[in-house]
Amino acid sequence: MKKTLQNKNDKCSDKLRRMNDSKAMADELDRKVNDAERKEIKSVDEQHLLLKKVLEEEVANVKGRIQNVYHDLRQQTKVFKTCVEEEFVTCYNAQETVQEITGQGTDIDIIRNGPNLEQLLSASISKTDPTYTTCLRNKLFSPSPIDARKLIHLIGIIKEYTGAVSITSRKKSSQFPPLLTNVVFVVET
Repeated sequence: MKKTLQNKNDKCSDKLRRMNDSKAMADELDRKVNDAERKEIKSVDEQHLLLKKVLEEEVANVKGRIQNVYHDLRQQTKVFKTCVEEEFVTCYNAQETVQEITGQGTDIDIIRNGPNLEQLLSASISKTDPTYTTCLRNKLFSPSPIDARKLIHLIGIIKEYTGAVSITSRKKSSQFPPLLTNVVFVVET
């Protein structure tokens, strides 16, 4: 009986060594899985930052182009406004001068200044009114519809997991955990 027990005990020792090796392998696999997950999450984060940077640069570019167009429109509007104000002042001054001389001046003042005043009024009347046409009915920027599928595709593609995991166990007794044998696990990094 002692010899039988010793023989079985030796086999149990062998089994414990194998289980210890399997435990070390399981710990290594666990570490590799965790490392692979961290690397993949980091890769997603890096892609997110890259997309965010590209998007922010394009937003700045679009805003800059819009601002340039409106800057030009403001400059043109400013020139137009100046022309209108100058024309208004010229016409107003001519009218005021004529009203003053015709209202308060003597007949000799009117005869003396009449041809010049008539020429001043005629020049003011005949001058083409400043015009400026701009069309602000159409917006420069039209937001594009966002296709979430295309946007998500820019982040990257997650492939179906095709790794091989094979775990077989034999349960000899309910008091012992299942035994791992023939474990194949591939994590590509």
